[in-house]
This record gives sequence, C-alpha cells and structure tokens, in this order.
Amino acid sequence: MENGKIKKTGNPTEIFTDKNFIENIKNQHLNLPFAYNLSEKLRENGIIISNKIFDENSLITELKKICEEKNVH
Repeated sequence: MENGKIKKTGNPTEIFTDKNFIENIKNQHLNLPFAYNLSEKLRENGIIISNKIFDENSLITELKKICEEKNVH
C-alpha cells in the first residue's frame, strides 16, 4: 500500500520476483519476510537456492533439499 492505496497485487511469486518492487520496499525501509531475506543472502554468498522462497516452510524445505543433494546431515 502507498498513501492508503494498494500498490501491487499478485501471488507471492509475482510480487517477490519483481525486483523494482522489492527495491522500492527496501528504499522505503519496509521489512521483507525473514525467509526471503535469508534466501537472498544465501544466493549472494554462492548458494544455489530457489528464488521462490517467501516463508519459513518453503525455506526449510529448500534447505533440506540442498543438504540432501550435498549429503550433509
């Protein structure tokens, strides 16, 4: 929302893959979901992780998958 009006609608994938929208949120000092921020940090550090992580459950599922692929327990 911006000035009481809906700024963007869509499903999480549509919203969180819109880089311009995400930058706008960051520039307004608004918080993004923890799982989204952590997955972005992992990508920045070379971890190949899905760009469709928006909540803790999807983050946990993806991290388990990565660990299984790398045989890390």
